[in-house]
Amino acid sequence: MKKALLMLLVALLCMCVFGGVASANNWMILPEKNTYNWLGEVFPRECPHGGVMVSFRYNLNTILDKNGEKTPVAQYYGWCEHLNEVGSLSVYIVEGYPKCDHTGETEWRTYTPATCTADGTKNKFCKNCGMMLQEGVLIPALRHKIEKVPAKAATCTEPGNIEYYRCTNAGCGALFEDQSGTKVLSSTQVTLSVLGHKPERVTGTPATCTMDGVKAHYQCTRCKELFQDEEAKTKVEEDDLVLGALSHDFTAEVATEAYKASDADCTHPAEYYKSCSRDNCDVSSKGTDKEATFESGVPLGHDLEKVDAVAATCTKDGNEEYWVCQREGCGKLFSDEDGTTETTLKDVTIGALGHDFVRTYPHVNYLKAAATCTTPAVY
Repeated sequence: MKKALLMLLVALLCMCVFGGVASANNWMILPEKNTYNWLGEVFPRECPHGGVMVSFRYNLNTILDKNGEKTPVAQYYGWCEHLNEVGSLSVYIVEGYPKCDHTGETEWRTYTPATCTADGTKNKFCKNCGMMLQEGVLIPALRHKIEKVPAKAATCTEPGNIEYYRCTNAGCGALFEDQSGTKVLSSTQVTLSVLGHKPERVTGTPATCTMDGVKAHYQCTRCKELFQDEEAKTKVEEDDLVLGALSHDFTAEVATEAYKASDADCTHPAEYYKSCSRDNCDVSSKGTDKEATFESGVPLGHDLEKVDAVAATCTKDGNEEYWVCQREGCGKLFSDEDGTTETTLKDVTIGALGHDFVRTYPHVNYLKAAATCTTPAVY
């Protein structure tokens, strides 16, 4: 009788698998050749329908094996991609399956995690055989773990927030108005919107010869950031706005007393220092490494005075007729009254003649020796 029942069972198993017959709840019985080890992690995910069982949960049952012994069957519940429906399949565990009295180590597996406001459940399993020993054990709600979030002012670029409280439990993050967590707030209610920049035009300052200038720009009246444009889209640094000092341009020729280097004289016009030609700058080049001068006006011309000719004597020099310039600092000599031919004192001087003792003049003034009885006077 037992043998007949066993043969009938095997026939039914083959019909279910090879004939595509499924029970009303879509349980499938695998043939004996497809051996599964449901105790560990080896259970293959292929569904006998040709699809894949995507997620699993199992319960234990028993059937009679070919020897008439009770053999565990693991009923795996999951989603069959082939049938596109939730079903289950029963795995026939062949002989040799180890017996277990569930006296060894156990472990808890969470079925429904607890949240801050809702209880969860967990199931107890035998670590030796994997059988569920206890199902649906309550996991108490965690309750909120609340911490204070200080108020932070919004800035031009960053949002701020009012003072509020939040739950720090993983997966929660609820926001509250009070520390007791009685009034829930949304993220919108605690957030202060970004202010945005409020740019104001800053008039530029032109560079001068000695001072840097500044380009025209915009500055936010809130955060003091600097921008190139009125829309505050292009940020700039202070160094980017600097217009370097120009340095002096000593090319201007202004003939005034302030720049005079020397007065005009008989042959040269007055000389002046060149000055800076840039607007609002009147610095002279005098004493700088770029010192430069220019002449302006006309020479004064010589103020000549005639010196008459003087004849030389035996003991005194004489001179030819000449003209001498009377202007201070000049004193040049000329041989003509137009002052075209310059000369020197040496050239116009006539040297002393010296005495010419050839004249005989018997005068008492020249008596050298009086006459005697025998000699005449000597002069």
